[in-house]
Amino acid sequence: MTDKNQTDIESLTESAYRAVSGDVHGDVSFGGGQASLTTGNHRLIQKKKKMTARLPAPAQNEPLSNQLHLRGAADATALYRRYHNDVIHARTGLNTVEGRALFDVLEQVRCEAVGARKMQGVARNLNAALEEACVKKRYHEAADKGAPIPVADGVYVLAFEALTGQELQTASSAAAQAWRPLLTARFGDGNGFSDLYTHVADQKKFANLSEIFIRRWMGIDAPQDRGETESGDNADELESLADDGDVGSDPSQSRGDDDSQDDMTSAEGAPSDAFEDEAAGTQETELADSDMMGDQLDDGGSDAQGTPKEFENPTHFLEDRAHTYDAYTNDFDEVVEATKLATAEELRSLRVQLDDQLKPLQALTGKLANRLQRILLARQQRQWRFDLEEGTLNTARLARIIADPTIPVTYKQEIETDFQDTVLTLLIDNSGSMRGRPITVAALTADILARTLERCGVKVEILGFTTANWKGGQSRRQWTESGRPANPGRLNDIRHIIYKAADAPLRRNRSNLALMLKEGILKENIDGEALVWAYKRLQARSEDRKIMMVISDGAPVDDSTLSANEVGYLERDLHHVIQGIEKQSDIELTAIGIGHDVGKYYKN
Repeated sequence: MTDKNQTDIESLTESAYRAVSGDVHGDVSFGGGQASLTTGNHRLIQKKKKMTARLPAPAQNEPLSNQLHLRGAADATALYRRYHNDVIHARTGLNTVEGRALFDVLEQVRCEAVGARKMQGVARNLNAALEEACVKKRYHEAADKGAPIPVADGVYVLAFEALTGQELQTASSAAAQAWRPLLTARFGDGNGFSDLYTHVADQKKFANLSEIFIRRWMGIDAPQDRGETESGDNADELESLADDGDVGSDPSQSRGDDDSQDDMTSAEGAPSDAFEDEAAGTQETELADSDMMGDQLDDGGSDAQGTPKEFENPTHFLEDRAHTYDAYTNDFDEVVEATKLATAEELRSLRVQLDDQLKPLQALTGKLANRLQRILLARQQRQWRFDLEEGTLNTARLARIIADPTIPVTYKQEIETDFQDTVLTLLIDNSGSMRGRPITVAALTADILARTLERCGVKVEILGFTTANWKGGQSRRQWTESGRPANPGRLNDIRHIIYKAADAPLRRNRSNLALMLKEGILKENIDGEALVWAYKRLQARSEDRKIMMVISDGAPVDDSTLSANEVGYLERDLHHVIQGIEKQSDIELTAIGIGHDVGKYYKN
């Protein structure tokens, strides 16, 4: 396909997207994402003050008429943009990861069903996109190989069949058959979607019925009336906003789905530029608010009398975790120093690249570093020891000495608090979705914090976490050769990177931080295990004050693990580890989100 033909296809697809979505100013980017089985909150991102739809790249040497999967992806995203209301969608009593994932799936299919019923061409496109996604995931081979099909994908296909009235094709039908027995067991001989089918055009009613459907599907009790759990004023306000229909889709930044070649998750995707327009703003947002860091160093870990917190068993949550999370094998995991992953010359070259990217921000970052240092030093409480024979002259007693020369001259000495007896671990997400501007921001953040805190006498350790391979590596191969046992746990080879040890000075390790820019380093991310690794390293330190700061851009994602275990396996473990560190240990845990709200995971 020539460049002109590809440009024409992209232009036509973008025009169709805008027409269907009704968003005449909406933008489209190509090259990331799969055709279907992706919800709108993963597909739409806020980019350069526009809502941007991320679609698959056009196929080579094919006219648009033969690329129904691309047209279907555009239609699915456009329909979500047009018919989805964030305010209504947020009002659900489903608090589990699995429940929310299924809730998102049903809302996506609802939007598709509205368009499919109105436009037959759109219905064909959506069906083709769904089949292409299922073929890509090899669901037509899953039954023969005994491979599991994720529950979210199963519900997606079943709901699509029931709500759009479309006849499924080979691969999508195989995915539906894998989960149809559970649907029948939960809802009887009917398809289970009859009530949802009736209310497809009413998102509010559909959302309530979706929650009932999901709770029945998952075998959990029905919720209390949500109206009783919300304050009257807030509920009325949300209700009025939703009824007005003026609240558009504003999905949060998130990671891609399984097998995605999305620029946020895949090795082949182009580096994301979603953060280019907010580079300086990111620095201001995440570093200028350094009062937070000062609070961590000054107030955390002590009661009103300054007594350190005491914990009977700081590893109790790890013992509990052993019952809910496991790795299929640890044989291929590695903890490696940054210098082992690149030559000295490569690191120097990468550091030059990093410095070149940061030159426009040097004035800003210098101010932020100085401001942070002033805040930290200002919070360092000092005390004096009096009546000593040497030290600094105690001028407060000079008048008494003049009045009575028999009083001996006394001196005083300053006593610093245990402020300097502090160690901070910076744990940086090294996943593929961090490529481009986000990882540059993360490296910059680590550089500034480490440099500033070292001036204040605080030791800093800088760590990174990723995987050694995409889509499982040797761990998955071993599992496959063993017959693919069910619920295998984590199925990828973990790689944890040490960029700077706590006792090493930053000046000798600055080049190590540039390793994050090396192509092929950033892969997948298993956050829960990374936090446990960093936690154990920090616990072994002798300092009185221990702080862990996580820099991340979203939820844990590892395609291999997520496809072979129940929905939310990694995210649930992350919640467990975070709550354990926050509630059962003396380590102060905080997080910085880059392009992503980490408040759903971390208290601070």
